Amino acid sequence: MPHLGFAIVNPKVSMQFLKQAFEEKEYIKLNKVNYKKAAASTDKDWITFGVVASKSETKRSNAGNSFIIFG
Repeated sequence: MPHLGFAIVNPKVSMQFLKQAFEEKEYIKLNKVNYKKAAASTDKDWITFGVVASKSETKRSNAGNSFIIFG
């Protein structure tokens, strides 16, 4: 299990469960996800983690697509 850089105060699943679930998966930092998707450098499944601190209301782009800004 990778060191994520933050603590989970009231986890809904055990660390044992997470270790087993992610045992054969590669951890990719959030800032590397686009690179990982473009490169497709491995056949191995991968995971990432993040914390959503806030999110905006749903907005519409000039092209008519819906989007949300996470902060």
